Amino acid sequence: MFVVEVLNTAINYWKYYAFLKYLLQSHFGVFKIYKFGVQLKYRNMQVSVDISLYPLKEEFKKPIKAFINKIDGQERFKVKRNNMSTSIFGDYKEVMQWITDNMEESLLDDENAVFVLKIVGGNYYRD
Repeated sequence: MFVVEVLNTAINYWKYYAFLKYLLQSHFGVFKIYKFGVQLKYRNMQVSVDISLYPLKEEFKKPIKAFINKIDGQERFKVKRNNMSTSIFGDYKEVMQWITDNMEESLLDDENAVFVLKIVGGNYYRD
């Protein structure tokens, strides 16, 4: 009888452990589970995106300036401009959601445009 109780306890422990491990890793970003504690690693990936817009029409400056003004108007992430592109730095989900929404808006306004994106994992913003 004692062996059966020990086996049932072990089975219940492993079921509990597997469920707890799944829950912690999928929802809370837990990195490792130790016997006496948990090491947390939050899933907040940073990203650097270099974005260029090339409208394929004679009046190309207006859509580019409008897009850059949209980028400058937000405060959720850092922005750095140069002559050929604009770089955006911040949280992956926020940056990508903003880019997706605003690219769609720009392409609806002007179908003959090309966006070029270079995406790098990590925030490489330098003043």
